[in-house]
Amino acid sequence: MAIAKMTKLCLMGFLNEKDDILDEISRLGKCDIKACTMIDGAKKFENSEEITNLNKVADKTEKVLLALEEICDNKERKECSFKEFLAEREKFDTNLNLVDEASKCLDEIVRNYGLIKKYKKEKNQMIPNEIKKFLSVSKKKEIKFSINEEKLKIILDKINKLLLKEDSDEQIENYMFIKSEDLKLEFQLDKNSFESIKDELLKINGVELKKESEGIVEIYFSFKYLGPEMQKVYESKIRELDLLIEQYERKNAELYGVLKSYSKHLSDLKIFCDYVFYRLEKLNKESLMQKTDKTFSLVCYVEAKEEKALVEHLNKKFENLLIEKQKIKKSDNPPTKIVGSKITKQAEFVVNMYSVPNYRDVDPTWSVFLFFMIFFGFIVADVGYGIVLCVLGFCLANKNSLSSGSKKLWNLLGTAGIFTIVWGALFGSVFGFNHEMLSFIPQGVMPDPQKDAITLLLICLLMGIVQIAFGYLLRGINYFKHKQILPGLVNGIAWVLFLVGLVMCASKFMVDFFNISASDSLLKFLSAIKTPGLIVMLIGLGTGVILAGIGSKGFTKFTKSFSALYGIINLFSDILSYARLFGLMLSGAIIGQQFNEIGLSVMTSPLGYIFGFIIMLIGHSFNIAMGALGAYIHDTRLQYVEYFGKFYNGEGELYKPFCVEQKHTKILDFEEERK
Repeated sequence: MAIAKMTKLCLMGFLNEKDDILDEISRLGKCDIKACTMIDGAKKFENSEEITNLNKVADKTEKVLLALEEICDNKERKECSFKEFLAEREKFDTNLNLVDEASKCLDEIVRNYGLIKKYKKEKNQMIPNEIKKFLSVSKKKEIKFSINEEKLKIILDKINKLLLKEDSDEQIENYMFIKSEDLKLEFQLDKNSFESIKDELLKINGVELKKESEGIVEIYFSFKYLGPEMQKVYESKIRELDLLIEQYERKNAELYGVLKSYSKHLSDLKIFCDYVFYRLEKLNKESLMQKTDKTFSLVCYVEAKEEKALVEHLNKKFENLLIEKQKIKKSDNPPTKIVGSKITKQAEFVVNMYSVPNYRDVDPTWSVFLFFMIFFGFIVADVGYGIVLCVLGFCLANKNSLSSGSKKLWNLLGTAGIFTIVWGALFGSVFGFNHEMLSFIPQGVMPDPQKDAITLLLICLLMGIVQIAFGYLLRGINYFKHKQILPGLVNGIAWVLFLVGLVMCASKFMVDFFNISASDSLLKFLSAIKTPGLIVMLIGLGTGVILAGIGSKGFTKFTKSFSALYGIINLFSDILSYARLFGLMLSGAIIGQQFNEIGLSVMTSPLGYIFGFIIMLIGHSFNIAMGALGAYIHDTRLQYVEYFGKFYNGEGELYKPFCVEQKHTKILDFEEERK
């Protein structure tokens, strides 16, 4: 992948041809219009008020269109030609009046629904106990509900009958008022008495068991008492609210019929809606342009390979249009367009979340794709899990209802599933099972993460060194692209040599220190490269540290060298960060195996096979979800912190050519016109 080379063009024409020229540019869809430097005698287009008004029209139109699409259950895009699309300019006022009428109807429906909701809430708060028993729950969990005088007497009689002492005719009447209209009753019983009447007691509305200790049970009742007069007031108010609710529901039924009548204009409104947003975008582009009394000019960027055909086409169509190629200055920030295959373009999603690549820097997308997928596959590392991720990712990515960002994410997950299958095959793992558990599964060639953890941990650190070294290489290339050869060698290539030499001279020591089994030929090779590796490492370290202050003046030369030397600590810290790859992979493997063992231990009967399968299904579903989430988060962190920190500047702008956004329409001849 690479960043497409851009050409800067300045277009100058007559004001009376401005709209036609912009329409043609949008049809071609190859020009990214940017702000131009003001020249003497020129002025900006004053269209801020028009933009504000058109924004309101766009929001209103979108709202009406979405409502009509729901009513008609028709969300398909309307097909039209570009000529038909531009014809909306003449029908603008007619369609705008239509939108205004439908919008007023829709607003009234929404307002009425708000009133209906409000009145229902008021009614709900006033309903007596016979209709709604529980009204609210206070902080103390006091159950409160409305109750009239007759109902209160029945409940009190029932309570007293239940709480009569077996050896006495005396009734318990231990209750008191806590507010003017609230009644609170509290009783204490021994556990034996409580158990004898527990079932009947708990059937009473409003009872709550407050405490049970030392053989004593506290029972708590709370009622809201409504006197006869208040009861009449409430009932009258409820009837009034019912009438209001019925009135506004009837109004909404009528308004809904009126709104539905606008559905016959749905196709026209789809074209009109996209045209309004196109016109709004055109005004925004005009604000970047400049004009005189009779002319206008704009600056745009086009792909260098498209420049010749574009200029010829515009000059042929507009004889009075002057097109001048301008030199891209250092102060300019040309837009970035990544050119690459469909597979590696998925990594743009990861890169752009951090920052768009700078036009003048090396494109990191292909390397991010490679490292991201390798690390993701290593973390999950299971053939079965990889198949699930592939199927899930690619199937969901093909759903039309998803946004472009969601499609990219699911495509990324599906591709990561392929790498997961490869690593799973290398480790010999299928849904947590390995060769030792199921003999028909081929034995993996990678070290067992549970039996040979040190070897696998060192492999993870080696992968980290490779990526970090590649980051330093890209740093050097960035310097070279800016024609800064010496800084590129000192700040980039020298540290690549340091890391390569470090691996060469330290490999034999690591193998011996951790007693890692290796063939004689490999041990001889590691011994042979030890001394050359030490030399390469010292050359890289010396160059990177001693010459770090080159180009600086005075004491800064020494401080930069000291800073470079101190940076080695951060460098080793970054390398150790890649140990997370091993930790995540090991935890996922252990969790998968544990669920398999639990499931298999249950499979001792026909019913056990069902429960065992369910346990493994739930367990592996959880493990896949957590494994994929952990892999995505930690993998992305490694790219952003450890990798990008070595070379990436970002702060670029995406290449966004001026064109019609076809959200509700499908312009049939659009692609043909762009060719």
